Amino acid sequence: MPIVVITIEGESKTEFVNSLHAKTLGAVALVIVQEKTPVTPHERVRVFFKKNNTIRAIYFAVLLYLNRSLRQKLDYFRLRDRKTPETISWVPPIMHVASVNSAAAYKKLSEISPSLIVVWGAGILKKHIIQTAKQTINLHLGLAPYYRGAVGNQFAVFHDDINRIGVTIHHVNHEADTGDIIETILPDTRKPPREMFSAMNNKAEERFCDIAVKLYNGENLPRIQQDRSLGKTFLLKQWTPEIRYKVGKKISQWEKDICRKLPER
Repeated sequence: MPIVVITIEGESKTEFVNSLHAKTLGAVALVIVQEKTPVTPHERVRVFFKKNNTIRAIYFAVLLYLNRSLRQKLDYFRLRDRKTPETISWVPPIMHVASVNSAAAYKKLSEISPSLIVVWGAGILKKHIIQTAKQTINLHLGLAPYYRGAVGNQFAVFHDDINRIGVTIHHVNHEADTGDIIETILPDTRKPPREMFSAMNNKAEERFCDIAVKLYNGENLPRIQQDRSLGKTFLLKQWTPEIRYKVGKKISQWEKDICRKLPER
């Protein structure tokens, strides 16, 4: 029985899918890609002021806009090594959808009846989508159950909870990042943050592919039930300009502290 990958556009996602397809000898029958909604400049401005309708929010948004170095620190959370120098194409068939929970996606999944759905970067799947497959797994850039949701590692940094930065590979249910845990990947916090996040994300991507292959081949892997009382689910709307600015400042200070501890050459 085949595999279906549900994801978003991006070179890292394309490389992952192609690698999974190769390691399973062509088992990826379909890639469902959730598209971004096109936004005009006028709409972007309108949405910005709707979300940031206080002087304080606008103040931090301007500070962040004027500080390019600080904005670059926020890119660390999704850093990875590029494995290919040029843009690559998806190998398996692609289906573009506005929503992963759409009727079109459900119809296609029902026809394929996959043994495994692999999710990376898409929205929360509804129950009827999950039920089309025997198993569904997800790659969450955060350490569950402590930091669930869209910006888990970002809020771990914000709360100075460095020891709870991580990546979680877990089974999927209809709530965000609450399914049984298969494996967690922890970083080496002794490294500078840029290097640390890149190494962790590289390892997580490799382990996610390996775990998907094992599940597809029928291996029984550990399942650890989450204690939901131990953490919170963070929403993208909570990732405000003020929080982003403060997280950027914390990473900047973290880098300075690490540099002071490094031995002189």
